[in-house]
Amino acid sequence: MFNPAVYRKRREILKDNVSSGMLFFQGNQEVPMNYGANPYLFRQDSSFLYYFGIDLPGMHGLIDVDTGEEHILGTEIDLEDIIWSGPQPTLRDWGERAGIDNAKPISALPDIFHEALKQKRKVHYLPPYRMEHQYLLDDLLGKDSHA
Repeated sequence: MFNPAVYRKRREILKDNVSSGMLFFQGNQEVPMNYGANPYLFRQDSSFLYYFGIDLPGMHGLIDVDTGEEHILGTEIDLEDIIWSGPQPTLRDWGERAGIDNAKPISALPDIFHEALKQKRKVHYLPPYRMEHQYLLDDLLGKDSHA
């Protein structure tokens, strides 16, 4: 990762070029070859990597252009992670490395989107190129395209 100031500057330039709303960046998940515990080599989404610098599966970024708030969302490490892999950085640690103060569990995403949609705020996102990205977006935006 670069210095956190690099990612902050990139996000500031982006916020200056978007008039209002929220910017949602989906990070990639691990993709299994033949079963869940046997994934292909992980490759992070390039846009997420450019603006947040975190090369871990299951992370997402959110920038609120109206308030200036920036969030990193992911799964917090638990005891099993520590047992199997040893001590690891927390979500907050990853946020600090990316120059972000707000680290939240992935479970906070539906509430954030619900509140934004209730206020009729615009949510900006890149076109999904993976089916799991489309499913997550559909769920967060209240669409039912995979029923």
